[in-house]
Amino acid sequence: MNFIKRNWQTISLVFIGLIVIITRLVPISLGDLYGDNAINSFRAYGWFDYLGTSGQSVPFEWLGFVPAWGNLSFHDAPPLTFLIQHIFFVFFGGNVVVARLPFVLAGVASIFLVYFLLKKITNQRVAVWATIIYAVSSYSAWASQAAYLEGIEEFFIVASMLSGAYYLFKDQKKKFLFLWAIFTACAILTKYTALFLLPPIVIYAFLYRKTLKPQWRNVLLAVIIFVILLSPVIIYNINVYQLRGHFDAALSSIVGMHPEDYWIISNRSASFNIFPNIQSGFNILKSNISFPLLILFFICLLVSISQIRKKGWRSFESMVLINFFFLVLMFGFSGPTTRFLSILVPFIVLITALTIPIIFSWLKNKPSLYLTSSVLVVIIILFEGFYSFNTNVLKNPIGKADWLYSGNKVQNLGFNQLDNFIRDNVIVSLPPKVGIKTKNDISFTNEDFTNRSVIIIDDRINWFAQMWYFQRYFLYHRWPYFSTSYLSDRNPNRFTIKDLLNASGKPLYFIYPINQSVIDPTRAVDKNLNSIGPALSANLDKSSTQFTIIENSLGTPAFKVYRIDRI
Repeated sequence: MNFIKRNWQTISLVFIGLIVIITRLVPISLGDLYGDNAINSFRAYGWFDYLGTSGQSVPFEWLGFVPAWGNLSFHDAPPLTFLIQHIFFVFFGGNVVVARLPFVLAGVASIFLVYFLLKKITNQRVAVWATIIYAVSSYSAWASQAAYLEGIEEFFIVASMLSGAYYLFKDQKKKFLFLWAIFTACAILTKYTALFLLPPIVIYAFLYRKTLKPQWRNVLLAVIIFVILLSPVIIYNINVYQLRGHFDAALSSIVGMHPEDYWIISNRSASFNIFPNIQSGFNILKSNISFPLLILFFICLLVSISQIRKKGWRSFESMVLINFFFLVLMFGFSGPTTRFLSILVPFIVLITALTIPIIFSWLKNKPSLYLTSSVLVVIIILFEGFYSFNTNVLKNPIGKADWLYSGNKVQNLGFNQLDNFIRDNVIVSLPPKVGIKTKNDISFTNEDFTNRSVIIIDDRINWFAQMWYFQRYFLYHRWPYFSTSYLSDRNPNRFTIKDLLNASGKPLYFIYPINQSVIDPTRAVDKNLNSIGPALSANLDKSSTQFTIIENSLGTPAFKVYRIDRI
């Protein structure tokens, strides 16, 4: 017992490290990419902003080539996350693990950044509490695994707020002021939702105006650094506005523009349904955080608010609260989603960790209550750890969703297994990656067919997943791939199976979905087009064509892959 008391902090850090490895690194290869994470990874892989879909057009389609300024950002998000992913792809190759790795590492870095800076801003006990809660957080582990923009944005938000707090409350050397500017700009360059960081900066610049006044040159330089770092999106949006009369899709939504270029996502705009939005946000938190930890957080939030009068606004605790409330206010107007709201996790962690010692101090003269509350907090944290493990690590979670695990779970639908089959049997030797500058670069030639097995997929397969698992090979490696819509009599560029076999001189592979989870329900509008795949599959079955069943991680059949040697 004495050994534990003397070394509790070291033991806690080892415990944290084990949790991080188990909940973030172990399942890194399991989940598929089948949402915005797929289309973002697809574009980051080739540094090419293109979706090939109507209603969400890009400079490449407007001009027929990629202008110089078109490489500075993307039409629906700032560029930093894409750049980080692109660097990982360049050095480590293109696969799901590499696509997800930057987000996992960002999540791990956030946890330990909280520890190392928080112990200097407050004390080591608070830092250990925060780090443990952060490490066991199921929502945080999910954000790392899901590989959405928020997974990296979260790190820069943490770095921005803590470096700013360190400058204000501990060490007013100019380097920390510059770090504050750099991390804040990087957070916005990751996603515009990080703009909520700016009002608190203005508030604290006013509160500490006497302190900052003698350092006005450094403050001015920090602002210049901030603007320079944001210059890629500024230049990009100036050019888009001059060319099309609007900003990029994300910024257009923020300022209330609804351009025809982005009509398919035009419903993304500010909303004044504040209370329904906040209620929706609460429901999202309830579905991603274990109920005991959520209750503990709300208790700590109320206690923290009650302490403002005692500690004043010029305190770290108040700074955390102000940032938290501006973030909540932003989601109150913009409407939350599960991935958007994941950036609340650091604030939930900090508010809880900062308040637990206050509650304990109130009970220190009441031994029985102190012991009971201590045991209860430990149980809550252990339960959140189980909840996280059950959600993010186990392939088949135990118990009831939203009680013992989150229903919002990164799933393996079978796309990773399908990709492994393709690489082992079809694209055994991956052609070199090519750059795309003009529309001519995405046109196929006869040479692209020669000695390459053509891949045909049922048009109903999840569109997002198609971009990563198929379009990536098509656009960047010139591997012939088509959807069943190209077999339609109504398609002016129609192919037949015989045409494709003759052009390639190799067997053709047809990928047919046999599980509803891999089918995109929104692509079932055109019944004529979406009947082609089932009809082709039925004909191939009748002719006893060789096929392979692809199963997901639970052993459930997901795809049937036909090898067609002749017709």
